[in-house]
Amino acid sequence: MSIQERKIRKSGNSIILTLSKEFLEKLGIKENDMVYVDETKLAQAIQKKEKKTPQDLEVEKLMEESFLKYEETYRELANH
Repeated sequence: MSIQERKIRKSGNSIILTLSKEFLEKLGIKENDMVYVDETKLAQAIQKKEKKTPQDLEVEKLMEESFLKYEETYRELANH
């Protein structure tokens, strides 16, 4: 399983966290099934996404450009 970005939504008086159809199918869970939630484990698995500063965005852009330009070099370094 991988880390996925999800949005918390409001529906009436409830707060909703959506899960992908593929993930639920892997667990054998379908719409209207009742499930148990281990809040201790869930608290360890959920992390609030922090908003990125303009500086963070600029660093990410520069890193991506660097990886594209020097991809072969990075691969060679990783294999040594």
